[in-house]
Amino acid sequence: MQTHGLRYEVTERPWDELLGEFHELAIKSPRFTPIAEILRSVISSGLASSLAASTSMHDLVVVTSPPPAVPFDAIRVSVNSDVTAGHGGDFVTIRHLSVTGLDDEVSRPATEAVALFWRFVIEKFGLDQHSAQSAGQKLNAGPLLIHDERSSRDSSRSTPVL
Repeated sequence: MQTHGLRYEVTERPWDELLGEFHELAIKSPRFTPIAEILRSVISSGLASSLAASTSMHDLVVVTSPPPAVPFDAIRVSVNSDVTAGHGGDFVTIRHLSVTGLDDEVSRPATEAVALFWRFVIEKFGLDQHSAQSAGQKLNAGPLLIHDERSSRDSSRSTPVL
């Protein structure tokens, strides 16, 4: 039997502790700034108690709170600096790890990280869109390129989402 979604327990960490950690990382390497901005937006949103966070190496892992039993859906945020990947510089990749096996992955410029994160939280975890908007988040990040796990090897199958 194949298990999808996140397959290990998440040790929930305080949002402000994670913000401090990623703020320090961003000082040393600005490519971590988007994750620090995401953490700051969660703290200011008033929705931090509805979400739980942890890290996996330098990625941010977000689940609903309290963290459910394994396996469960999760959102993983990664930052990259790779001009060879066709992104032309710093970019963020947000991936929804789904228990159904139909993962979504979107890569966008780092400047769009916060809006993209909230779009995933709203769509995948069902949090109230108005709550995120009241936190001052720009939710319409423009057309997104969604890759599901079945087509991740063939970018020509990417589906624009408005």
